Amino acid sequence: MRSVRQTGGAFVRIGDDDILAAMRELAMEVGVFAEPAAAAAYAGLVAAVRAGQVQSNERVVVVITGSGLKDVPSAIKAAPSAHVIEPNLDAVRQALAGRK
Repeated sequence: MRSVRQTGGAFVRIGDDDILAAMRELAMEVGVFAEPAAAAAYAGLVAAVRAGQVQSNERVVVVITGSGLKDVPSAIKAAPSAHVIEPNLDAVRQALAGRK
């Protein structure tokens, strides 16, 4: 608390749904498989941006060190339903092309 006050910092409140959304976004957009406690840092950044506490021209570093393998049940909750494809390279290419 002292450090936050001394530096003019702030706290943000996030919920479980925010964390699951952050896990999903990190995985889909940047290929990071984060566990919930690690994804909470990114969820907090998203909340801070929405609240105007962080401006679009500011540089921010979010350190995510916890692997999603630590909490697979949460990863399953966060993930959209799986898209099943045939086990061949053409099917992979088609699936990737449809994602854009």
